[in-house]
Amino acid sequence: MGEGPVSFSWTPHIEGTISIDGVKTPVSGDHATLELATGDATWWVEGCASSETADLHITEWTPLDSLSVSDRTIQEELPDVGRVVAHLMTWFGEDTHLDVGYDSTDPAVAAAQIAAARSRGLSGFVVDWYAGVSPHIDEGFEVMLDAADNDFSVGLVYDYGSLRWGVDNPEDSEAVTLQMVTDLEEAHARYMTHPSYLTEDGRPVVFLWVYDDITPDLAKVREALEALDPPPMLFDLHPDEASAPSVDGFFAWADLDGEFGEDYLSWFYDTQDALYPDHRAIGAAWPGFDDSLASWGEGRYQDPRCGATLYDTLELAADHMDATGATPALFQLVTWNDYEEGTAIEPGVDACLDTTLTLATGPAGDELTWTVADPSGLFAEVVLLRLDPDDASQGVMVGRSTEPTITVTRPDPTQAATYRAVAVGRALLASGQSDAVVAE
Repeated sequence: MGEGPVSFSWTPHIEGTISIDGVKTPVSGDHATLELATGDATWWVEGCASSETADLHITEWTPLDSLSVSDRTIQEELPDVGRVVAHLMTWFGEDTHLDVGYDSTDPAVAAAQIAAARSRGLSGFVVDWYAGVSPHIDEGFEVMLDAADNDFSVGLVYDYGSLRWGVDNPEDSEAVTLQMVTDLEEAHARYMTHPSYLTEDGRPVVFLWVYDDITPDLAKVREALEALDPPPMLFDLHPDEASAPSVDGFFAWADLDGEFGEDYLSWFYDTQDALYPDHRAIGAAWPGFDDSLASWGEGRYQDPRCGATLYDTLELAADHMDATGATPALFQLVTWNDYEEGTAIEPGVDACLDTTLTLATGPAGDELTWTVADPSGLFAEVVLLRLDPDDASQGVMVGRSTEPTITVTRPDPTQAATYRAVAVGRALLASGQSDAVVAE
């Protein structure tokens, strides 16, 4: 895989064919230089008609990162579930949270997260904001918003923790109402006119992360916010009769009942349709749950089922939209990076795509065959890489298959080569790599 020109040389002279993405080019002699169009290409030598074995020497190698990463996106894998955003935590780098190897206030981290999310088909992040009560988290939100651009949006999740810890008496409904109005007016002035802020129909979107014991008067909050230009859209957590007159819609969240929260999700979509058809629904999908690493953990767990939990929650939403003809708005992945509760999709969701290797010797030479275990049925393709003998982080793709097996035949076992097979899953899933195999 690579971009032209790419040079090949053989020892000794051969007569044969180079196949580049299925286009065959005859070669004769001891070398060839091919101009490849910009973009990806797959090449290998076939049909060598030399009296001696042709040994392929790659003179330009490609980093394995770019060889083995799937380019499929969530939009290509599923019916339209709307603009997909992911819930992002910006508390990493604080002493009170897990060390995940980065600081959420680092602009370089924010830029890398946006690039990774965009490559998987996401349109934005929604990020917790505490109105100054948690400076590190709020700084992480600001850094992420500044790193975004017009093709990637960042929205605010107003966490009621800002009221629990920012008001002297959080049980005083009038006091928390006034504070919430002040906080959201400040957020509107500072963030919601930013060109990369998340909007729907030209209005900034605000998610409300509610606490049952904090009870602002949302009708008064809504009345005050209507004076802003443009007024924000408010989305409450779960359909709720009390908040419905004061919000524009509701969003779903991870639920641990059943195999993948199927009863909750069906209730969410059905309730939205039956009781609140004029409100917007933001569905949710998640990869499982495990709060064993969280300081607040309670031993809650939901089996990821090798990626099936993620895809079942996605497909339930897609099936509902297909059946009802609903017009998708936003859709939320829960979450991008909550490693403490086991919902992070940032590193890719483990699909258990393990590979096993078999070696057979026949008249044509040694055959190495990799077979992919696909317990959840989410396998997409297997890619075979030949590694640079001087730098195992580089290689060249020598084959790919949408079937769960791939074989390389070595006509001359005396010529050593190192191979690795990469099993690639559907969008958002992690690839499974075999060990490097030295065939000699």
